[in-house]
Amino acid sequence: MNENIDYTHIPAKINYYSNEDFKIPAHWHTNIELEYVIHGKVQITKNGKARWISAGECIIIDSGSVHKLRTAPDEHAEGISLIFSNEYLKGICPDFENISFDLGHSPEKKRLFYETIEELFYIHKEQSETNTDKTSDQDTYTFLLESSYIQRILYLMMNDFVTNNKQTQQTRAQITGQNQRIKLCIRYMEEHYCENLNAGEMAERTGVSREYFSRSFKKYTGTTFCEYLNTLRLSFAFRSLVSSKNSILDIAMESGFPDQRAFVRCFRGRYNCSPSEYRKQLKNHGKSQIVQKPVNNCEEIPSSRSYTIDESNISFK
Repeated sequence: MNENIDYTHIPAKINYYSNEDFKIPAHWHTNIELEYVIHGKVQITKNGKARWISAGECIIIDSGSVHKLRTAPDEHAEGISLIFSNEYLKGICPDFENISFDLGHSPEKKRLFYETIEELFYIHKEQSETNTDKTSDQDTYTFLLESSYIQRILYLMMNDFVTNNKQTQQTRAQITGQNQRIKLCIRYMEEHYCENLNAGEMAERTGVSREYFSRSFKKYTGTTFCEYLNTLRLSFAFRSLVSSKNSILDIAMESGFPDQRAFVRCFRGRYNCSPSEYRKQLKNHGKSQIVQKPVNNCEEIPSSRSYTIDESNISFK
């Protein structure tokens, strides 16, 4: 299960997940994000560096970092993420996009920080389960309690874990500059995935060699250019397969695949069945029962289109 609840009254979006083979592909946003694992293990790749975090551990993803997440194969994992509101952060720290965090200082401060996150997790989980039970009395004002915990978490982050280490700041500045090209590429791919894109063209647009571009893209996203492009195309194709009556050939061409055979091969490799076979499942079982997760590896691409970045210092023709 992957539950995404966004209360407009609290300063962060709460994402709660509890399942196996859970994946979020490489993406980025300007929000600060916090990931905390309750059970199992989760691998988080941030700016090209992969790290496994286990139950009772946390990682903070700085603004603008390219990152992705996956749980350990065939192992149940449960966790919570907080994506803090940019507008809220600007009100308390106008320069939040340029700060970094380091959790490796005081064990006592970290213990208090983790305990607060866990308390929020169980409050949110209980309320989510209550909301699915129509016979239960719902607490209309739970968002106030959740908001108080989120603000306490944010207070501890800003007060105890913001780093002023010059080497860390220099490294972050270097990574940010390198990441900008990758971010622009990702956004361009999202807008033009149905076209005939290739790594050579993207390298030319960013003013670097094809070899350098391919290495950088793999380093910061954890996947190759072609794999990421196919994931984008499959994400669009899957939605079209579910929501339209278009032919398999039409869906393949609209999604940017060179032909129907390439689409079927890519779809089968990801979802363990052909597009036609999946449509039969929809017809036999109904959309409501299987549309959310056809197979274990079904994944969606979080779009970066809603986020803005400064292109003034970036070479992107």
